[in-house]
Amino acid sequence: ELVEELWGVVCDGSSGPLMSTKYKMTPPLWMVPYSARDMLWEEVSQVVMETLVEGFSRINKCSTEGRAVMSIDLQQAQLALDKTHRARPTRGKVYVASWVNAFYYDQDDLEKWMSENWESYQMHHMVALVTLGVGARMRSKKKTELITQVKALYAQNTPGGALE
Repeated sequence: ELVEELWGVVCDGSSGPLMSTKYKMTPPLWMVPYSARDMLWEEVSQVVMETLVEGFSRINKCSTEGRAVMSIDLQQAQLALDKTHRARPTRGKVYVASWVNAFYYDQDDLEKWMSENWESYQMHHMVALVTLGVGARMRSKKKTELITQVKALYAQNTPGGALE
Protein backbone atom coordinates (compact mmCIF):
# COMPACT_ATOMS: atom_id res chain seq x y z
CA GLU A 1 0.00 0.00 0.00
CA LEU A 2 2.79 2.41 0.91
CA VAL A 3 4.69 1.57 -2.28
CA GLU A 4 1.58 2.17 -4.40
CA GLU A 5 1.03 5.57 -2.83
CA LEU A 6 4.65 6.62 -3.27
CA TRP A 7 4.61 5.22 -6.80
CA GLY A 8 1.66 7.47 -7.62
CA VAL A 9 3.52 10.49 -6.27
CA VAL A 10 6.66 9.73 -8.27
CA CYS A 11 4.80 8.93 -11.48
CA ASP A 12 2.10 11.56 -11.62
CA GLY A 13 2.29 13.71 -8.49
CA SER A 14 -0.95 12.37 -7.05
CA SER A 15 -1.42 12.38 -3.35
CA GLY A 16 -2.90 9.61 -1.29
CA PRO A 17 -3.86 9.24 2.34
CA LEU A 18 -0.17 8.91 3.24
CA MET A 19 0.61 12.50 2.34
CA SER A 20 -2.59 14.09 3.53
CA THR A 21 -3.20 12.37 6.87
CA LYS A 22 -0.18 10.59 8.27
CA TYR A 23 2.55 13.11 7.54
CA LYS A 24 0.39 16.21 7.07
CA MET A 25 2.31 17.31 3.97
CA THR A 26 0.90 18.79 0.85
CA PRO A 27 1.42 17.01 -2.48
CA PRO A 28 3.81 19.62 -3.98
CA LEU A 29 6.43 18.79 -1.34
CA TRP A 30 6.37 15.16 -2.45
CA MET A 31 6.38 15.73 -6.19
CA VAL A 32 9.53 14.82 -7.99
CA PRO A 33 10.65 17.21 -10.75
CA TYR A 34 10.74 15.72 -14.25
CA SER A 35 14.51 16.11 -14.52
CA ALA A 36 15.02 14.22 -11.24
CA ARG A 37 12.51 11.58 -12.33
CA ASP A 38 14.40 11.09 -15.61
CA MET A 39 17.71 10.75 -13.76
CA LEU A 40 16.16 8.30 -11.31
CA TRP A 41 14.71 6.09 -14.06
CA GLU A 42 17.99 6.18 -15.96
CA GLU A 43 19.77 4.91 -12.85
CA VAL A 44 17.11 2.26 -12.22
CA SER A 45 17.34 1.10 -15.84
CA GLN A 46 21.12 0.91 -15.63
CA VAL A 47 20.98 -1.14 -12.42
CA VAL A 48 18.51 -3.55 -14.05
CA MET A 49 20.80 -4.04 -17.05
CA GLU A 50 23.93 -4.44 -14.92
CA THR A 51 22.04 -6.98 -12.80
CA LEU A 52 21.18 -8.98 -15.92
CA VAL A 53 24.86 -9.23 -16.88
CA GLU A 54 25.75 -10.13 -13.30
CA GLY A 55 23.10 -12.83 -13.16
CA PHE A 56 23.98 -14.23 -16.57
CA SER A 57 27.66 -14.39 -15.61
CA ARG A 58 26.89 -16.52 -12.55
CA ILE A 59 25.36 -19.47 -14.37
CA ASN A 60 27.22 -22.79 -14.33
CA LYS A 61 26.53 -23.96 -17.87
CA CYS A 62 25.03 -22.35 -20.96
CA SER A 63 23.61 -23.95 -24.08
CA THR A 64 22.68 -22.23 -27.33
CA GLU A 65 19.06 -22.27 -26.16
CA GLY A 66 20.15 -20.68 -22.88
CA ARG A 67 21.83 -17.84 -24.77
CA ALA A 68 18.64 -17.30 -26.73
CA VAL A 69 16.70 -17.13 -23.47
CA MET A 70 19.16 -14.49 -22.23
CA SER A 71 18.28 -12.37 -25.27
CA ILE A 72 14.57 -12.86 -24.64
CA ASP A 73 15.01 -11.91 -20.98
CA LEU A 74 16.80 -8.76 -22.08
CA GLN A 75 14.00 -7.86 -24.50
CA GLN A 76 11.35 -8.41 -21.83
CA ALA A 77 13.25 -6.34 -19.26
CA GLN A 78 13.62 -3.48 -21.76
CA LEU A 79 9.91 -3.63 -22.67
CA ALA A 80 8.91 -3.53 -19.01
CA LEU A 81 11.20 -0.56 -18.36
CA ASP A 82 9.92 1.27 -21.44
CA LYS A 83 6.31 0.83 -20.30
CA THR A 84 7.16 2.56 -17.05
CA HIS A 85 9.52 5.25 -18.29
CA ARG A 86 11.68 5.36 -21.40
CA ALA A 87 15.30 5.76 -20.31
CA ARG A 88 18.50 5.00 -22.18
CA PRO A 89 21.30 4.58 -19.66
CA THR A 90 24.97 4.30 -20.57
CA ARG A 91 24.97 0.65 -19.60
CA GLY A 92 21.62 -0.23 -21.10
CA LYS A 93 20.29 -2.75 -23.58
CA VAL A 94 23.33 -2.50 -25.87
CA TYR A 95 25.61 -3.20 -22.89
CA VAL A 96 23.81 -6.47 -22.11
CA ALA A 97 23.26 -7.49 -25.74
CA SER A 98 26.94 -7.01 -26.53
CA TRP A 99 27.93 -9.27 -23.63
CA VAL A 100 25.39 -11.95 -24.59
CA ASN A 101 26.48 -11.84 -28.25
CA ALA A 102 30.09 -12.41 -27.18
CA PHE A 103 29.04 -15.96 -26.22
CA TYR A 104 28.81 -16.76 -29.91
CA TYR A 105 32.33 -15.59 -30.81
CA ASP A 106 35.20 -17.90 -31.61
CA GLN A 107 38.43 -17.48 -29.65
CA ASP A 108 40.00 -14.83 -31.91
CA ASP A 109 36.84 -12.71 -32.07
CA LEU A 110 36.30 -13.03 -28.32
CA GLU A 111 39.87 -11.95 -27.56
CA LYS A 112 39.44 -8.93 -29.84
CA TRP A 113 36.07 -8.06 -28.28
CA MET A 114 37.47 -8.36 -24.75
CA SER A 115 40.45 -6.15 -25.57
CA GLU A 116 38.05 -3.49 -26.88
CA ASN A 117 35.44 -3.79 -24.11
CA TRP A 118 37.27 -4.85 -20.94
CA GLU A 119 36.79 -1.46 -19.29
CA SER A 120 32.98 -1.77 -19.46
CA TYR A 121 32.71 -5.08 -17.64
CA GLN A 122 34.10 -6.60 -14.48
CA MET A 123 36.80 -9.21 -14.79
CA HIS A 124 34.54 -12.05 -13.62
CA HIS A 125 32.08 -11.17 -16.42
CA MET A 126 34.87 -11.73 -18.96
CA VAL A 127 36.04 -14.92 -17.25
CA ALA A 128 32.46 -16.20 -17.43
CA LEU A 129 32.42 -15.54 -21.19
CA VAL A 130 35.56 -17.62 -21.56
CA THR A 131 34.39 -20.39 -19.26
CA LEU A 132 30.83 -20.67 -20.52
CA GLY A 133 31.31 -19.54 -24.12
CA VAL A 134 34.26 -20.43 -26.27
CA GLY A 135 36.06 -22.10 -23.36
CA ALA A 136 33.34 -24.72 -23.03
CA ARG A 137 34.62 -26.19 -26.31
CA MET A 138 38.34 -25.92 -25.43
CA ARG A 139 40.76 -28.24 -23.75
CA SER A 140 41.36 -27.39 -20.12
CA LYS A 141 44.93 -26.12 -20.67
CA LYS A 142 43.89 -23.79 -23.50
CA LYS A 143 40.95 -22.46 -21.48
CA THR A 144 43.22 -21.82 -18.48
CA GLU A 145 45.62 -19.89 -20.72
CA LEU A 146 42.80 -17.71 -22.04
CA ILE A 147 41.54 -17.00 -18.52
CA THR A 148 45.09 -16.06 -17.53
CA GLN A 149 45.17 -13.64 -20.49
CA VAL A 150 41.93 -12.03 -19.29
CA LYS A 151 43.28 -11.62 -15.76
CA ALA A 152 46.53 -10.18 -17.13
CA LEU A 153 44.57 -7.67 -19.22
CA TYR A 154 42.85 -6.39 -16.09
CA ALA A 155 46.00 -6.51 -13.95
CA GLN A 156 48.10 -4.46 -16.39
CA ASN A 157 45.40 -1.90 -17.20
CA THR A 158 43.76 -1.39 -13.82
CA PRO A 159 45.38 0.81 -11.20
CA GLY A 160 46.04 -1.36 -8.16
CA GLY A 161 45.51 -4.64 -10.02
CA ALA A 162 42.56 -6.56 -11.34
CA LEU A 163 38.95 -5.81 -10.47
CA GLU A 164 36.87 -8.81 -9.56
